[in-house]
Amino acid sequence: MNIKEHRQHVTDELTSCNLTAQSLFVLLCAERLRNCCWAYQASSGVSFEVYFEWSDILFEMLLNPDLRRSNLVPSAIQDLEAILPTGGEPLFVQGQSAIICLLSALEICSNGHRLSVSDSVNAIIDAIDNYDFFIRRRLKNDNSSPANYTLLQREVGRQLSDVAFVKMQDRLNRVELIEYRYENLQFAVPIAV
Repeated sequence: MNIKEHRQHVTDELTSCNLTAQSLFVLLCAERLRNCCWAYQASSGVSFEVYFEWSDILFEMLLNPDLRRSNLVPSAIQDLEAILPTGGEPLFVQGQSAIICLLSALEICSNGHRLSVSDSVNAIIDAIDNYDFFIRRRLKNDNSSPANYTLLQREVGRQLSDVAFVKMQDRLNRVELIEYRYENLQFAVPIAV
């Protein structure tokens, strides 16, 4: 599997979508990292409450055009940038990936240009790679990084499903969108601990 080609395919597929669909795709990526945020918060003592709050607020913004026109995004970006983890430990990278995805979703929602769909695809794959490398090293004493593995295949498949889903988001009702969001959490990225 060529990740560069996958990332380009996802980006190309979403280019024709409206900003709401693109933002929803990226939010779904961010939410698959939700449990990593909880673990990072528990491990580091840094509150990630704003991540959880802004995820929910952004979902509501995507459902309600009036909320999208509000001035909430600059506050959200400021709150999230204040807790952006630094450091190279696997759990820190996973927390950082989650924040990057959520920042990207907010940027796209507000028609910003700092972050993109491609940044989110990279971020969630980094989080998965960190998990795989950390667990491989811990359990097998193996520092190799395979190009293709089951968890990565699962994430790529989920992203392709997400692309198909967000392309029809404007024809779905609130209950259907919430149901997909619920299902999405079942594809959570494992915590690198």
